[in-house]
Amino acid sequence: MKSSSLSSLLMVVFVLLVALPACGQEPPAGAAPAGAAAYMDELEGAFNGAIALSGRVEDEAGRPLERVRLKVRESRFDPDAESFSASSTESRMVDGWFEVSCQDCDGLSLRFSKKGYYSENLELATDRSEPTEDGVIGKAGDVSESHLRVVLGRIENEATLVRYQSTLTSAADGPVTVAPMKRDLSAGGVKLERLREIALKSNEPMRYVRLVPAVAESGALAEKAAPATPGSVARLPAPVVLDFSEAGGGVVLFRLARGNPRDIYRAMRTAPEEGYQESIVLEPTKDGSYYFYCRIGDSYGKGMVGQPSFGYAVDGREVTQAYIEIRLNPDGSRNLETAR
Repeated sequence: MKSSSLSSLLMVVFVLLVALPACGQEPPAGAAPAGAAAYMDELEGAFNGAIALSGRVEDEAGRPLERVRLKVRESRFDPDAESFSASSTESRMVDGWFEVSCQDCDGLSLRFSKKGYYSENLELATDRSEPTEDGVIGKAGDVSESHLRVVLGRIENEATLVRYQSTLTSAADGPVTVAPMKRDLSAGGVKLERLREIALKSNEPMRYVRLVPAVAESGALAEKAAPATPGSVARLPAPVVLDFSEAGGGVVLFRLARGNPRDIYRAMRTAPEEGYQESIVLEPTKDGSYYFYCRIGDSYGKGMVGQPSFGYAVDGREVTQAYIEIRLNPDGSRNLETAR
């Protein structure tokens, strides 16, 4: 169902909950008006139905794959839940064939994963009923898909990367220090102990990366001249600079994107040999995060930086801040191929 339709439905629900008691006898304390309750029942029927999926899990040659982990997320419209949505998740192992169903749900999300292969997602929603001009809501249509084919591509040259995370923070008069964090990514059977050893021996890349905000003539942090979206009242920083000038390498913008970082990182398989710049400009928008390739010293990597925003340091100064993550290959090669 389109978001506009959902918004319209929820607005009607709100009006019913607020206005119906004034139109007649007051309901008992803690009870929803009968009309509103009936309408919520109709909404449940408009969203929730039955979904059945089945098919094969194969490699690129069409051979069935064994020991594939299948993660299933089931969601449903629930008038009693926060944001009117409830979900549950389970994992299982499948051998070449899968079969999943739900009887009272509005969507199923499946993720297939196996070591040494790229993961794949499969999502399906009920055939949700749109309200008529008279406000009549029909039942959601059941969905059944069989003989589906899910293909997992093999990772030919998986790299072992070390991930660094931090929040870059800068006031009008310069950077505000925030301690970086490290998290190890295991790939190709390499043990976590070995990755920790690599991380300890490598230089902390975050000390070479800075967020440089725009400063107004008054000396305060500059804001965007116009809101990001019509009617928005949220303050956004003016364009800021992600500075790699002290990294001994530089940065290359991959793209500005929304979506699952795992899938975007998967497309970033090889760092470019040339084209690195000392900095890139980040335009605060609502369009997602910035993904980039980087070179720090002798190591190539890939990373992402979230949308810059305003915040406050512990001493009360207003700052511009942005979450950043960098994944470096410590062996000096440009290979960045990973399953996630």
